[in-house]
Amino acid sequence: MTINAKQPRGLTQLQRAFCQQYMITGNATEAYIRAGYACGKRETAACEGSKLLRKPKIAAHIAELSQKAEDAAVEDTAKILNMWHAAAMVDPREISEVRRGACRYCHGQDHAYQWRTADELEDKLREYENKTKRSRKALRKPTNESGFGYRRSNIPHPSCPICDGEGFAYAYFHDSRGYSQEAAVAYDGVAQTQHGIKVHTIGRLEAAKYLATHYKMLNGDTGEVVKDAMQVLIESIQQRGSKAPLNGHGDAPVAKPDKTSRI
Repeated sequence: MTINAKQPRGLTQLQRAFCQQYMITGNATEAYIRAGYACGKRETAACEGSKLLRKPKIAAHIAELSQKAEDAAVEDTAKILNMWHAAAMVDPREISEVRRGACRYCHGQDHAYQWRTADELEDKLREYENKTKRSRKALRKPTNESGFGYRRSNIPHPSCPICDGEGFAYAYFHDSRGYSQEAAVAYDGVAQTQHGIKVHTIGRLEAAKYLATHYKMLNGDTGEVVKDAMQVLIESIQQRGSKAPLNGHGDAPVAKPDKTSRI
């Protein structure tokens, strides 16, 4: 937290340094020594530091610094609370969701295996030909009997004999550049692992517990729920314009996922 105060008139550089050090330590003796005053004994620093505190201009400057520090603390606290509100109320489907897409057999001719492109088929044929004759006997040679054009985003075919019309589930990650303010707060970075993309987020349960404790809905020491306090949090969330529904009936609109973005 940085406190910006106007340069006080009538104070020397050492006196200004003393005020700053007093704000840090809260001790006149330490402030006097750290400010750079020449003193042989600690008793001298204690005496002179006490004298400085009684000077009207120094006292006024310390009071000004204290007020600015208090104002900055209040502002920082509000920012932190807003962050926790956003993290607790975000719809996680804005960041990632489970989708179901067509399997390879859904839209192939006679529900045969469907290729994306001719290049994909050629690659598979090349792999097949490079195997030994003994290995090829246990495999089926790739053919183009079902055509091309497979897309996993296609709707599963209800009559598909392979997936029973359910397709397959896959994880979908929305483009972080399009996140709402709430989702951007909950988003905590991404990592590329050997298994794929891993998105880190601030847990909604963790954020909710923090808010519940702050609003005295939850005892931070015992973890017990405080009765009749839920409305306090709901009203506070509504004042901040949360997009997530507050009950099972969807009283607030849910942000719709961007169907065009891809990662």
